Amino acid sequence: MERRKRRSFTPEFRAEAVRLVREGSKSLPQVAKDLDLTESALRNWVAKQTTVVSLTLQEINPAAPFENAAPVIAALSAAPGNVEPAGTVTLNATATDANPGDTRTYAWSAPSGSFAQPSSPATTWTAPASAALVPLTVTVTVTDSKGAQGRVSFNVNVNSGRGDATTNASLNTWPQVGNISASATALEVNESTTVSATASDNDGDTLGYSWAASCPGTWSNATPTLTATVSNALGASATHSFTVTGLPECASQVAPALTVGIYYTLVVRQDGTVWTWGDNRFGQLGDGTLTNRNSPGRVPGLSGVTVLSAGQYHTVALRQDGTVWTWGRNQTGELGDGTTTYRSSPVQVPAF
Repeated sequence: MERRKRRSFTPEFRAEAVRLVREGSKSLPQVAKDLDLTESALRNWVAKQTTVVSLTLQEINPAAPFENAAPVIAALSAAPGNVEPAGTVTLNATATDANPGDTRTYAWSAPSGSFAQPSSPATTWTAPASAALVPLTVTVTVTDSKGAQGRVSFNVNVNSGRGDATTNASLNTWPQVGNISASATALEVNESTTVSATASDNDGDTLGYSWAASCPGTWSNATPTLTATVSNALGASATHSFTVTGLPECASQVAPALTVGIYYTLVVRQDGTVWTWGDNRFGQLGDGTLTNRNSPGRVPGLSGVTVLSAGQYHTVALRQDGTVWTWGRNQTGELGDGTTTYRSSPVQVPAF
């Protein structure tokens, strides 16, 4: 039997052979025959080539921008401003809304005393039966059908005794929040929205703005109510609120947690990120490598984690959105991804 003589090939020769195959004008067997090669050798050269693939991700259906004018409390009266215990104050509020079709609801509140009709624009408030050491704050809130609010608060003195006094009175109107808008009203985890508010003050007072949300920290996995408060130089203020929709509910702040496997350590921080260090021979650090590390490094692409548990050489993480992610050794299917492939980066368990 004649043996084929062992040959060596330059990198240029190999590259030219691969190019002829990829060119497609000849089949792989034909190229192998022309170059006096075995088909298996040529297939091996082609298989070892590297291909670069670029993917461009684009949002298909961006959320619609939000814009809604807040109700404006145009007039408010309270008489008298000083009342004896168990006395009565007559209240009247008038509000307008720039958005056609918006309905308005009224709500009166105070730390004590009682209202005859707390959801009516005109009502009476009965003071508590005993004198108050400090003025009591009465608040009227007007809400439109989209959840936007206007709110005004004022003080009423509850004192015993009657007498005569000379008073000087001056009127300072509260700021008006005319409009509040958001660039996006539906958010995913780690996304953001830009909000803006316009306000005015008929007295020309300097205005200060402050923003707050019903969820602490960053608004991750949340449906927060955003509130803009505008105050003028004399302390009068008005607020306006609206809701940004996102995942099911506002998540409570994550408590830091520590767990350990065999020769490796994992920590979930208060911001929901995971940090690992130690032995990494099975990819149990989740950083995409098999390199041991003697200082903490963040697990890339994983956030919003609330619960973390380590096995001997694998890790399981539960996120705020209810999904379960695993990584590390998978010799007996412990990662739950339907395979026995070791994972050096987190993969989602399909059933969750």
